[in-house]
Amino acid sequence: MLCVTASGGCAIFIPVYFIPVFFQFSRGDSAIDAAVRLLPFILVMVTVTLAQGGMLSHPSGRFGPYMPWFTVGGIITVVAASLMYVVETDTSTAWVYGASAMFGAGVGTYTQAGFSISQASVPEHMAAVAASLA
Repeated sequence: MLCVTASGGCAIFIPVYFIPVFFQFSRGDSAIDAAVRLLPFILVMVTVTLAQGGMLSHPSGRFGPYMPWFTVGGIITVVAASLMYVVETDTSTAWVYGASAMFGAGVGTYTQAGFSISQASVPEHMAAVAASLA
């Protein structure tokens, strides 16, 4: 769980760093304009993360198997990273927005799942310790 959570953190950091740098260098954006261009990634990631957390902790347990979350999220992240790999200086802004939103959807499916899973997998008095190791 620790490795998956750590890789999720890395997968968040890379677009947060490189998307603004790309727009500043290739389009001449100011720092604020380049940061605003992160919104598709951030908004989709936060929305998917909240939905995933709500579904994993649903009382019915219907969304209980958690490995599909990691598998699907990993596949979406790899596809989005591949789309971002082909970005060049003349690539359309819509392409970058779409790929970054897809990247956010992929990362959002697994980046916080380790915390929910680790807390649900141990007795209640050990939940804080489990969350700190996730």
